[in-house]
Order: sequence, then C-alpha cells, then structure tokens
Amino acid sequence: MTVTEAAPRTARPIDTAATQVLMLVNRKAGAGRRRAVVDQVIERLAELGMTTTVAGGPAELGGLAAAAKESGDLRAVVSAGGDGTISAVLNHTPPGTPLAILPMGTENLLAKYLGHRCTAKSVAELLTTGVVVPMDAAVAGDKVFAILFSAGFDAEVVRRVHERRDGNITHLAYAGPLMQTIGGYDYPKVTVTALDAVGNKIATTGCWTFVVNLPCYALGLPLAPHAVGTDGLLDLCQLKRGSFTAGLWYLWHVVRRSHHQLKSVHTGHSDRFLIEAADGSEVPFQIDGDPGGVLPVEVSSLPGRMQLVVTPKVATRLGVESR
Repeated sequence: MTVTEAAPRTARPIDTAATQVLMLVNRKAGAGRRRAVVDQVIERLAELGMTTTVAGGPAELGGLAAAAKESGDLRAVVSAGGDGTISAVLNHTPPGTPLAILPMGTENLLAKYLGHRCTAKSVAELLTTGVVVPMDAAVAGDKVFAILFSAGFDAEVVRRVHERRDGNITHLAYAGPLMQTIGGYDYPKVTVTALDAVGNKIATTGCWTFVVNLPCYALGLPLAPHAVGTDGLLDLCQLKRGSFTAGLWYLWHVVRRSHHQLKSVHTGHSDRFLIEAADGSEVPFQIDGDPGGVLPVEVSSLPGRMQLVVTPKVATRLGVESR
C-alpha cells in the first residue's frame, strides 16, 4: 500500500483568554480515591479563574461544547475516565474541540501515550501552559475512536466483558470471559480490502485483524510500532492463522517485534479499509476497548480530528511544530 508524505502539523497555544472548562466524568471508572481528584481539579481550576461544568452525559456535553465553542469561551473539555470516555467525548463534541485527559480508567492508553496524569496539578498545567496539537482519529461505521480497531478473538473477549459489566472494569474482570472465549472460539476469517493512493484494491484475509491509529495498545504490545497520529493513514496488522496456539506464537513474535517478518502476517497502510467476515458469519469488533458492533464495517482515517492538549515537550515528541 502506498504511503504519502503528510504536511507538517502545527501546535497552537491553548486559549488562556477562554475561561469555560467542560468535563465528562465516567462515574464507573476508577476507585474512590481517583474520583476525589475530580473535585480537586474543579477547585484548582477555579483558583486559576476557570469555571468548570460537569456534563450530565455525552449528549449534554455535546450541546454545551457546541455553545461554548461558538461563543469563543471554551478553554477545553476534560475527559475524566478511561479510553472509552475519550471516545464518548470525541463522538459528541464538534471537530476542533480541545481535549485534555484526567485518566481514571483501567488502562488509560491514550493518557499514558500523552503523559497525562491523574492529578489536579497535571490538568491545571495542561490548561494554562499546554499547547493544542491536531492528531488523527479514525471512524468505524459512524463511531469515532482514537487508538485501535480490532476484529477477532480479542473483540469477542471485550464483548463478553461488557455484557457482564457492573461498575469499574478491572484486569481481573477479563479472566472469566478470556477462558470462555479460549474454550469455544472458532476463529472466523476476516477479509480486509484497502484502497491505495492510486486506486488499486488490495485484499487480505486472516483470523486476527488490527487497524491501528496510534501505537498504544493494552500491555504495551507493539502491534504497529511505527504508527503515527499525524500522517492521515491507518496501519493494518493482520495475522492469518486461527487458533489459540497460533495466538500465543504470534504474541511471542509481537513482544520480540519480529511479527512483521512472518509470512503469515500482513501489514500495510491506507486511509480507508473495508472489513468483513469472509464467510458471512457474525464477527464482533471493538474500538478502544469497547464493543463496536459486528462486521462488515468501513474504517477510515480522520486527519486532524483530535485536538489534544499536551505539554510543549510532548508536542515535540509527537513531531508537531509549535507556532
């Protein structure tokens, strides 16, 4: 698949003249100690002259964000939760909305990637001296996500976990669904069709399918270590063999960063993929650790869709120039 060179991205200083901060809090995420940080953040921002409004839900957040953005008084939206909360923010706020993270989930993959911490001091620093960087997001069907799409074994585990969810999800919550899936999963084949830069269709079929926007995945597994969020492209990693034993074999190679050398692994780049079950069976997919639906689905890059508030040092690491 052809890779085209993207134009350089530019960071902008956060608008310190704007005083309104909106927050979406996932009340199911995090322990009580972490949830207490929400109040500390609100108090600290008030000391700095900012007014924080906690939205009652994603839909209410969308209305508040649209109005504040139109008035020019929106400093940022703070996502207080895990990666699923970030997805909710992305799906309910207008493009161009500055987004900061108060990580309160189980994995907090995007927050770790950006260096965000679960402290009032960290959020205050971001909203006073941070910069806003335009990073790519992606969309599966009509659902925007930040990090990763997958179809196959892990998506089935995610589906089972969320069917049983009652409150905060811990790592232990995956144990039962994981064992159930190991015992009964039949590894249906999935076909991925991409359109490259000159219009040639490229298709590949396998049993484990990952489409990566940002190189941060659970347990730090480097499925697509060279993925970046500023090139307008998504990285495909598809593993062709379907069995639990094959999965362990692939895992060993992924940890060693040698999986891309295997003949049964297909990797590539595109800005758009069509992903469908090869035999028409019902195959679930997940996005950023939450159930997304069942195949078929089209996954596309959304260049510059995420406006992330980060420190100037992180912006430099991400390869984004400052004004």
